[in-house]
Amino acid sequence: QYKFATQWQAVKAYANGKGVQILGDIPIYVAADSVDAWVGGKLFELDADGRFARVAGCPPDYFSADGQLWGNPLYDWAYHKKTGYAWWVRRVRHALGIYDLLRIDHFRGFDTYWAIPADSTTARTGKWENGPGMELFDALEAALGILKPGGVLSAVLYSGRVIGDTEKQAVLTWLRSLPLADYTVLVCDFANWADTAPLPCLVFKK
Repeated sequence: QYKFATQWQAVKAYANGKGVQILGDIPIYVAADSVDAWVGGKLFELDADGRFARVAGCPPDYFSADGQLWGNPLYDWAYHKKTGYAWWVRRVRHALGIYDLLRIDHFRGFDTYWAIPADSTTARTGKWENGPGMELFDALEAALGILKPGGVLSAVLYSGRVIGDTEKQAVLTWLRSLPLADYTVLVCDFANWADTAPLPCLVFKK
């Protein structure tokens, strides 16, 4: 890991010297068998026995009648709020130390997310919960200064086949509350679906 870290910084420095920036990508959630999950403890929703209480996924849709059961442990956002979102600040700070630009996948989970009981065999039993919303980004801005004009590059794909109109409007309302007006927006259309309309997904710039 040390060897790779030193090699990576050399590659990044070379790229930056040529006017090339590195775009990194991290998921909103961590894997259930990751070191973050093993040592995170109170960072995640736990039951009385210390096991994950609920896990991530998405509701039933046109592609899957049972929804998607991802199995990632869900964050205990109330605990994160008490700490001033310190873990997220550390996570983003580290990522911006190895990348120039940072995309957070499935960022809509910061607004609302699908929470599924950990013992469920499908995602049908889940329900929508509220995420931290703008409070998290206020904390990141205060610690890292990443939401200044020119500081956010953003991109996401929206498909009407996957997300219904109600959820689409909820996501749009939240997006409009974010300080994205003066930022660069990268529009991505990876699926080439006729009913695809792009929405921004947060990517932080150093």
